[in-house]
Amino acid sequence: MIINKNTKELSMKKRFFKRFSQVLLILILTFTMGCHLPNNKETAKEFINACKANNISEIKLMLAMGVDPDITDDGLTGLMVAAYNGYIELTQLLLKKGANVNKKYYGTASAAWRGETALSFAISGYAYYKKHDKQKAKRIEKIALFLVDKGIDINSQTEDGSNYLMHASWAGMESLIKKLIEKGIDVNFTSPDGFTALMTASLSGRYNVVKLLLEHGANPNLKVKKGKYKGYTALKLAEKKGYKDIVKLLKQYGAKE
Repeated sequence: MIINKNTKELSMKKRFFKRFSQVLLILILTFTMGCHLPNNKETAKEFINACKANNISEIKLMLAMGVDPDITDDGLTGLMVAAYNGYIELTQLLLKKGANVNKKYYGTASAAWRGETALSFAISGYAYYKKHDKQKAKRIEKIALFLVDKGIDINSQTEDGSNYLMHASWAGMESLIKKLIEKGIDVNFTSPDGFTALMTASLSGRYNVVKLLLEHGANPNLKVKKGKYKGYTALKLAEKKGYKDIVKLLKQYGAKE
């Protein structure tokens, strides 16, 4: 009983301090509305770190003090961080404050990330967390669909020439693929090396995605133009990987040997 009593008292104290901090934040906001933080590197780093920690209170305070919601730290925006990590409340807050859904990443990370937007980050986050945290993956999926409805340029491409449909097909995000198709994305879009979403799905073993794309007019007989898989079709890619069910499906939709 003593343990239960102590636990209860601790819980009450936590609630008190949480409420106290909220009141304190309101007071701080009241007295600092006339103050502004400079949009410099130090502010950017602090803001992005707050986004990574999902510290809504600090983020609200910084935004109230004039921090640009699109401020970047090594190319990263708060919206990209929120989308990748499945922070729904933070995503909504940043968009409400005017964050640009089409802003692209041009930091110093791998070249494969260059030109990616918050939606691209959401897709990458989904692919990772689908294996490690299914609940978080579901939240990321909601954010991805939300971003599309908030004015994403569905024809946007990353620096390597790939697009959202290819990324979503690789990750197996069926709901996002459906949404992009509804918005009018070209199911037969080809990257500079000739890859299509159907090829990506076939190479990744995404049976349901392959079926979905074929049902919406994806051409199974297009060929890769250059690189490691030059001359390969979606069928040949599936055969190479040993995905017999996908091979059978592609043939049903007219894929030629």
